[in-house]
Amino acid sequence: MIYFCRKDLDSRGQKHGEQTGAARELLLAGLRLEYGIKQLPDIAADEMGKPYFPGMPQLFFNYSHCREGILCGISDAPIGVDLEPVREHKESLVRRVCHPREAALLQETEQKNPALTKIWVAKEAYLKYLGTGIRSDLRLLDMSAAVLHDEIRFGGCFLHFWRREDICMCACTEKPYSGELRQFEI
Repeated sequence: MIYFCRKDLDSRGQKHGEQTGAARELLLAGLRLEYGIKQLPDIAADEMGKPYFPGMPQLFFNYSHCREGILCGISDAPIGVDLEPVREHKESLVRRVCHPREAALLQETEQKNPALTKIWVAKEAYLKYLGTGIRSDLRLLDMSAAVLHDEIRFGGCFLHFWRREDICMCACTEKPYSGELRQFEI
């Protein structure tokens, strides 16, 4: 399941650790709802930094947070998620992170800001799914199809996209995701 919580995580001057705490609250709420788990299991990170439950290897999760909210995915297979506020289109950012096909597509679209943000969340969710994080040249990944579709197949997995007002979100899953994006309050 994929959960989204719109929450102003910056208004109280929260630090990154407090934002992570809020993301873990959403994770626990999802675990409680889906699996009846009442206490957050111990969380560890592998050598690349991907979080996991050492005592529950059958469950996979990932979360992301920004000032405007939290996105959390829980699955029985690897998962990666990302959300970002719609970014301002800047040529310097395009040159630094976009594949040539993505850059060309961005030149053609009128909706440059959400299109660039959708490309970004696709790349980050995919790399989190793989468990590598952003450690390679992002220009080598061609997510140009993300600009045109709300679900794409890429590298043997599926990327699913949602947009809520000023936020773009992506979940990368092993199997097609047929569920809804669940709005949640914590």
